[in-house]
Amino acid sequence: MKIHKNIFLESERKQMLSLVKNKIKNLGDDFPGLQTPADLHKNTQAKTFYNKIKKYHKGYKVHKSWGLCSNGDLICWHKHTYPVVKSIVYILNSKNSMGPIFLEERKQSNWDKIKVTNCPQNSLIIFDSRLLHSTPCHLKEKRYSIAIDLID
Repeated sequence: MKIHKNIFLESERKQMLSLVKNKIKNLGDDFPGLQTPADLHKNTQAKTFYNKIKKYHKGYKVHKSWGLCSNGDLICWHKHTYPVVKSIVYILNSKNSMGPIFLEERKQSNWDKIKVTNCPQNSLIIFDSRLLHSTPCHLKEKRYSIAIDLID
């Protein structure tokens, strides 16, 4: 798991935030929060974004990518399976530097050990996509991010 900070110029970040805000919608009960379809990387307005982050995922290709908006009011533990091997979450907008949360240990005595990541706005985190993770739910905050699934 690695965090990279200060990825884009402020104008570039705001342009991507505007694109995501215009594309997100309710995709139904199987998709938590508001999301874009998983083809954001094919949008011509996002070309600069995806070209600029290539240096952070050398040796991997973007398989799927989507924008999302969460409010810190739900948890959806999930992982990404083959052919996806790595995942990236880019934090477009977050006042409290909330990155994804990871389930480290689940006890049968009804408690979970959770790793909370600190990812400031304009940062990205890359991690093994088999790790159980979720959008953060420990603080109420509207948060915009971009998720990216990578394949070999």
